[in-house]
Amino acid sequence: SSNRDFFSILSTLEMIDINIENKNYDFAENLYLKLLREKNLDSVYVSAIASKASYTFLNVIFDNSDLSFINTINNFINFINDDLNSYKGIKLELKYLLQVAEQDINNISPLNDKVSLELHNLIMNADDVSSTIKERVNKIHEFQIYK
Repeated sequence: SSNRDFFSILSTLEMIDINIENKNYDFAENLYLKLLREKNLDSVYVSAIASKASYTFLNVIFDNSDLSFINTINNFINFINDDLNSYKGIKLELKYLLQVAEQDINNISPLNDKVSLELHNLIMNADDVSSTIKERVNKIHEFQIYK
């Protein structure tokens, strides 16, 4: 039974990828939500799926210059468990990237965006955020400022 559940999850993730590729975003969102809400998954797996969903829909925002998925992404981010240290940095990075998307699409200067500046500082000063995430966020931050 657990094998069937595992393959069912993989199958759903594959369906999501196909629907994203075909720009069926609402259907893909619903499939993600169904996975996140209806499966008896450990919080690590829920956080992993929610992270993937968030990054996927961030790509949709950047590819289409369309902020209509901000609430969708925030909803996915909320599924990421705050008690999992390994996901703290990912969650902060996702929040930061969402803020950068809003900056880009709304032509907001990063120097005037207090939220992104606060998130950047929080990420850079956090002991439990990986150096890889810190480097990535810092490169984006510098690019945003000097572009």
